[in-house]
Amino acid sequence: MPKLKKKQPSPARTIPGRAALLVILFIALAGAAIAQYYFYTQQRQTRELWGESAVWLIARGSPVIALELQPLGAVDAPVTAKGEEPSSIVTIFVPPQKLRVLKNRAVTHAVGVDYLRDALLHKSGYDWEATAHKRPEGSPPPAWRYGLTFEHEEHETTFLFEPDTGRIALLGTRAEAVLEKKFSRALADFLRTELSR
Repeated sequence: MPKLKKKQPSPARTIPGRAALLVILFIALAGAAIAQYYFYTQQRQTRELWGESAVWLIARGSPVIALELQPLGAVDAPVTAKGEEPSSIVTIFVPPQKLRVLKNRAVTHAVGVDYLRDALLHKSGYDWEATAHKRPEGSPPPAWRYGLTFEHEEHETTFLFEPDTGRIALLGTRAEAVLEKKFSRALADFLRTELSR
């Protein structure tokens, strides 16, 4: 009886090593491009509102300083005194009022500061409908109770925050917005906790 030859399995089709690496590289580059586009669309409105330099400082500024503020009432002339020592009296002029810095604390490495950075950068952190409604001319200014300063070398940007209304403003500009309620509560809790230590 003749021996039957065993049928050899056909070799599996494989992608050569170089082709596999090119496919992986293409997928990685496409994923990176999609991620960049996603973050661009999430930050477009905040970039327009706060400006490029403020957005850069929010994302990368260090140190991050939390401020507890106290309104001092209306004033006629802009007066700004910036102290170098944390114990010195610091006054911030915000037309038509002056604010005294009661307390400041570095919160750069505090738990939750990265969440705050992300929420300040992304459009989902804001109530854009409420932001579109500007405060009426002549209405009293918000009672700014907290501030958050982002610094990098000689550059800094300070945001003023009023927790009761969720209003936030960029110091030195007319840019104001209303935070989304959940984020507004989280920011108020974070600042209250950090400044009570």
